[in-house]
Amino acid sequence: MNVMSPPSEAIPLPPGDADVALSGVCEIAEILAEPQPPACAIGAALGVLSRFCGLDHGLVCIVDDTGAPRPLAAGAGEASAAAERAGGAFLAEIADTALPSVARTPGCAGGDKEVRIGVPIKEAGRVVGTLSVERLRRSGMAGSCDEDLRVLTVVASLVAAALRVAPPPKELAPPVETPPGAPPRPRDLGIVGSSAALGAALDKVARVAGSALAVLLRGESGTGKELFAQAVHHLSPRRAGPFVKVNCAALPETMLESELFGHEKGAFTGALAARKGRFELADGGTLFLDEIGDISAGFQAKLLRVLQEGEFERVGGTRTLKVDVRIVAATNRDLETAVAMGVFRADLYYRLGVVPILLPALRDRPGDIPVLARHVLQRFNAENHTRLKLGASALEVVRACAFPGNVRELENCIRRTAILAQGPQIEATDFACRGEGCPAGLLARHLRVASRGQRRFAAGERRAQSLYREDTGCPPEDDVLAGAEWSSPSSPFDMPGPAADVRTVEMSGRGVARRSAARVHIPRLPDAEMLLDAMETAGWVQAKAARLLNLTPRQVAYALNRHGIDVKKF
Repeated sequence: MNVMSPPSEAIPLPPGDADVALSGVCEIAEILAEPQPPACAIGAALGVLSRFCGLDHGLVCIVDDTGAPRPLAAGAGEASAAAERAGGAFLAEIADTALPSVARTPGCAGGDKEVRIGVPIKEAGRVVGTLSVERLRRSGMAGSCDEDLRVLTVVASLVAAALRVAPPPKELAPPVETPPGAPPRPRDLGIVGSSAALGAALDKVARVAGSALAVLLRGESGTGKELFAQAVHHLSPRRAGPFVKVNCAALPETMLESELFGHEKGAFTGALAARKGRFELADGGTLFLDEIGDISAGFQAKLLRVLQEGEFERVGGTRTLKVDVRIVAATNRDLETAVAMGVFRADLYYRLGVVPILLPALRDRPGDIPVLARHVLQRFNAENHTRLKLGASALEVVRACAFPGNVRELENCIRRTAILAQGPQIEATDFACRGEGCPAGLLARHLRVASRGQRRFAAGERRAQSLYREDTGCPPEDDVLAGAEWSSPSSPFDMPGPAADVRTVEMSGRGVARRSAARVHIPRLPDAEMLLDAMETAGWVQAKAARLLNLTPRQVAYALNRHGIDVKKF
């Protein structure tokens, strides 16, 4: 095997191939930014290199204290040969010279050649590892490896950044006795906690992971649905395959169709080359469909066919493609209500929800809050090269917080407090809720005021119907007032709108025209405390306070006058 430096004259890739390579690099950047063990993330990134760029047999090694490369992560199915390839002279020369290298060896019959390409992984000018791949080049195939080297150099920089925020390399690599491809532990995937509620969810994940059934993750926003989806994948027999994720709420229907199913060249303006969709990229692995409850009715029918038959056509194409993909979907929506209202297809609901798993909210596992807080701070310290600790008073603060935004809110709280902490130890006084005000608390206050206004409006509606029934003897049917017309207003609180309370109801029955006008006056004047709370929340802007109270600005002005409240001016 001859080892030589890369050629100096580059022949650029065709535009379509360059776009595919760029898409692959973007996908790798997303994978390496995820909170998972570097070995798992780098292994998935090597799989993307193979699918997008045709760079197979990927291997990432770290340089030990003696300067010898030892394997950290390999592509799918390459773990058994990783140690042998890591011990060769090819990677040792890259580690010694800190320069990229290309080696060509005769391959298959017909003059085909296996080209091995390697680049160093550098941190602060020092070689900390190597990245190597192989590409099969056909006989007579023109061109150099410069474009491949450029892609690998970028990926090596991303890998270096992932290793920079990770534990020391000797903690990353699995023990020698660990069998290749062994499933990771939940904590290795970022799922931290020991509560009974979390344990029940993890137990269900472990039991369902071995099958090919679709999984539907249910839970509030911020409960870690993506981490659980990764756990389903890494604990399944498909762990060596790709894990591909799509946020269905982030794309409009037309773009979502192209993203999932792919498109042919010329399918629409800007489609300069054919592109594989996420279903094709996830073939043999797992596809995570996040925010599945937000897709349109039209796209639901297209998705249903893929889930039932496992086949689809690219946008602008006629060739039917078949894939073997395990679906994991997630939503924080009430799908049952959406099905009852006709917004979500019932057949798609049954197809996705074969195994539903409810993820517990953070308030349902309060014992995990201190452990999670320490875990988040540990990651913050690794990323920012600090040594902050949580004091006893700080732990009391996080234990007392409800965290309606769940783990995501807890993480934001700890990171915000850590960056603004005054000393080496975080105390209670460092938290925003003990100072200028917690952003989550301010949001909760706005929501509370709005909710009180809506509840008061609903109570007024029920009171109006009750008084009408008492005055007229009508049966308690909701449709009696359904077609009511507004009468002429006599005060701001009688005006048509969300808080109107004067109605004229017309009824007819048994062929005899019968007109009856029932005027029901229900005062909707908010009490002084509610009005003050809304005005302070809205910064003493009457229009904003009116929206919080479900009233009109004129009604708010009338209420302020009635209660004798002076409007503050700033």
